[in-house]
Amino acid sequence: MALQLGTGKIQQVPIMHCPSIIGAWVFMYTGSILAAGIAGLIAGVVQEISARVIYNHGTAHIDPPATAIMICTFLVNIIMKPEFLNLAALFN
Repeated sequence: MALQLGTGKIQQVPIMHCPSIIGAWVFMYTGSILAAGIAGLIAGVVQEISARVIYNHGTAHIDPPATAIMICTFLVNIIMKPEFLNLAALFN
């Protein structure tokens, strides 16, 4: 429904599944609503940057939410997993 509310060539309504997915995933790792909110905010910014750089000025369709999910998933894995930086242990 949000995609249908946009006008013109560039959509005017933001798509929110990227920040929701990343925020929920960080909450599962940490149990902190604040950390989940910050991660969701960062995911939204990454989504907006990918939309403005890749989607709005490109000739091919590269989905901005999918791009942000890919980038943020990689970052969350590096930051939160015990095999790497293990920052999720700070919240326990």
